[in-house]
Amino acid sequence: AIQGDPVLKGSFEQLLLGRPMPAAPEMRCAWDAMRPNLEGVMAGQLKPADAAKAMQQAADQCVAELGKKK
Repeated sequence: AIQGDPVLKGSFEQLLLGRPMPAAPEMRCAWDAMRPNLEGVMAGQLKPADAAKAMQQAADQCVAELGKKK
């Protein structure tokens, strides 16, 4: 059934190539840092290098804040 359905087949192929993400609160920091900056790049409002720098700074700040709460 999977091989006969192009959507399921493609999803299955990606499952074989993918890598799991850790189930850690810090991953939320990474995703929250990426989204607005990626949107800025896609909208032509940010240069990729500037967005990458902002993503890293936001993620680092978030992780530091998580560390204070523990």
